[in-house]
Amino acid sequence: MSFARLIYHIIFRTKYNLPAIEIVHEQQLYSYMNGIIQNLSSTLFAIGGMPEHLHLALDLNPKISISDFMKALKGSSSKWLADNLCFPKFRGWG
Repeated sequence: MSFARLIYHIIFRTKYNLPAIEIVHEQQLYSYMNGIIQNLSSTLFAIGGMPEHLHLALDLNPKISISDFMKALKGSSSKWLADNLCFPKFRGWG
């Protein structure tokens, strides 16, 4: 039986580099993203960032490609952020 473990440090920005992630509400976003990551059978080690970008350290399930993972993470979180009144400046991910 083989074992694989790849730890990724992923950074991505808001569209137009807008400061759309309010510090007072960032924990809501981080919790939501952690749920997405867990649903994709992956493990989040750390998440944080600034108002215009995020850093994630995670162990990605080897059965999922990084592109499919990012599509699911950015797509789902983008819809959630757009529907959430706590993030009025959010226009999408870059």
